[in-house]
Amino acid sequence: MALLLRESHLRELLAMRDLVPLMERALATLSTGGAVQPVRSIVPVRTHEGFLGVMPAYLGGQDALGLKAVAFYPGNAARGLHTHMATILLLDAATGALLAVMDGRLITEMRTAAVSAAATRHLSRAERPVLAFLGAGVQARSHLEALLEVCRPEAVQVWSRTGTTAERFAGEMGERFDLAVAVTAEPEDAVRGAAVICTVTSSQTRCCGGHGSKRGSTSTRWARRGLTGGSWTPRRSSGRVSSSTRRPPRSWKPAMW
Repeated sequence: MALLLRESHLRELLAMRDLVPLMERALATLSTGGAVQPVRSIVPVRTHEGFLGVMPAYLGGQDALGLKAVAFYPGNAARGLHTHMATILLLDAATGALLAVMDGRLITEMRTAAVSAAATRHLSRAERPVLAFLGAGVQARSHLEALLEVCRPEAVQVWSRTGTTAERFAGEMGERFDLAVAVTAEPEDAVRGAAVICTVTSSQTRCCGGHGSKRGSTSTRWARRGLTGGSWTPRRSSGRVSSSTRRPPRSWKPAMW
């Protein structure tokens, strides 16, 4: 019988301090050809304004085979549900038999942030950077937690389209991690002087051109559609960009998950 792991089980089992080095090793394995990971397939569910993404992968060194299915329904927010739902299947690589079914929402949330932290560890020049967050939702929270595994920031600055969301983020995360988190009225104010910039918003329109950011800054992005930061591209920015998506830098097309 296959093992079933719900989000409550995974919350007890997963720790960001373990995930960041694990993602470093996973990225290195992918870069050196040790993993097979096709580009994700996305199925639009237009009737309900949703999307279903399917992502299979095989890790040769560990003989691990599996896939993740992610459902993205923006309208779920009005229903009091998560906008992202995910399920991960782990299969026996030798036979294809089902080994485990895991809730993938929390894994996706933490993995995305852990990848950004792993990249920041190797790309950021600052020992005590100013961290900037464009967005104050789920990904902002997980990104802050992950980044604290690789640096101790001099300051944290956050902007959100919804001011109350940013205030809530500042209060809760400041208390949780004993940090002073400043809320800014404009996105340009959030990135001013920042060495590490996280664009973690689902906004479909440009919110910031990067003016005032520190030269040589590192930008990590998580975007539902498009490049939210506007000019955060290797060609137009003086900083360096890490992305939680697998599309090659020359395309920078709209990305999900």
